[in-house]
Amino acid sequence: IPTVLRHTASTVTTADWQGKRAPGEDRQLTAADVVFNHMRKHQQVAADDREQVLAECLFNNTVTREDGENTLDYQEFWDVDQNGNQLTQGNFSLEAGPTGYAIASMEKAKTQLKSKMGGWRNRVQGYYLFAGIDLFYGILQSPDVQQAVLYSKVGADAMFPATLSGYESFRLGNVTVILDDSDLHANYIDSSTGYLIPRFGGVAEGSSAPFTMFNCPASRDMLAASGPVYGEYHYQYHDEWMTTRVLSESSYVRLRLRPDWVPGT
Repeated sequence: IPTVLRHTASTVTTADWQGKRAPGEDRQLTAADVVFNHMRKHQQVAADDREQVLAECLFNNTVTREDGENTLDYQEFWDVDQNGNQLTQGNFSLEAGPTGYAIASMEKAKTQLKSKMGGWRNRVQGYYLFAGIDLFYGILQSPDVQQAVLYSKVGADAMFPATLSGYESFRLGNVTVILDDSDLHANYIDSSTGYLIPRFGGVAEGSSAPFTMFNCPASRDMLAASGPVYGEYHYQYHDEWMTTRVLSESSYVRLRLRPDWVPGT
């Protein structure tokens, strides 16, 4: 299985800080300021990249290592000559809007999903529904959702969505519906698309969960490579002129063992 390897490098010289004022402060910029800013940018790049990598695996069943090469489709990888297309990613129908019955159709989708899980259904602790903007507000407009709010069967956030890490969301039973308008997910979720994701808990140490990720040893630095394996490495080098090279590395592999457990609508 191909791993993802990312390497980011920046160079800091005297021209980047000498004779410059630190933004918002009455002092000269220092080399340490510039190095810190580069490392912070590297961390954000690594976080965004990991988010895109996870979205590709979760919503699209695929792994792309570098520049479109070494693409792996988990649906084909696990299903080849074994299960007769039993692992095909399914679809579910979600009725939304003024004439829809969102709660009933969502419960039906959950029942269909649990029928495929075997013993893993005992470890389901809830669900996430990543929804495009039209689907999200269509669910809010469904008569059964509005009635559930009226009779206090669901929380008030189904009328006035709460904010979950910068994203609008509300809960219907054990389903957290999230308005997913992230640019990082735009290749997979449009305005009317949604994915129902089970959330598992109680996984024994050493076991592989249906959706998981492993950090891989990949640092080019011998000292870092000889130590513990981390998802990211951030470090710096100096040459004979004390010019600083700021470097960041990350390497990981994400696994989706059951493509059929993420139905889309």
